[in-house]
Amino acid sequence: MRGAAVETSIGYGSMFVCHCWSARLVGFDPLADARLGRAVLTTVLAAVPIVALSTAISNPWLALAVVPPAGFVIVVTFVLLVGALDPAEPFEVLSLAPNPIGSRAATIRVSLEDDGGEREVGSKACCSSPACRCSSPDSR
Repeated sequence: MRGAAVETSIGYGSMFVCHCWSARLVGFDPLADARLGRAVLTTVLAAVPIVALSTAISNPWLALAVVPPAGFVIVVTFVLLVGALDPAEPFEVLSLAPNPIGSRAATIRVSLEDDGGEREVGSKACCSSPACRCSSPDSR
């Protein structure tokens, strides 16, 4: 088992390095908007309650049913608290999905991004979703 774990770690590590290297060769910087410090902080903070929860549950079947969904909630909570993701960012991706998911996600994203005032007409933040509420219908 240890050999497989080592090989998997080496494989994923080299995949990350090769991806970054090849992306830079074509003119793209995949780490330009990476929030590495916040991601590491999120990982460290979320690991403590997730490991404690998995250790506290002795039944492996119960642990399998409880720890992954609880871990997801814990990680998402820390991601938002630390600021590794803006609350509207996941909905930006989900808004590209087919309806009814896409339209609902776009509406949620617009409401999360809404600062209470009028947005600049024609701005990307305003008119990039199907649920655009700009003051000018021509800017959509």
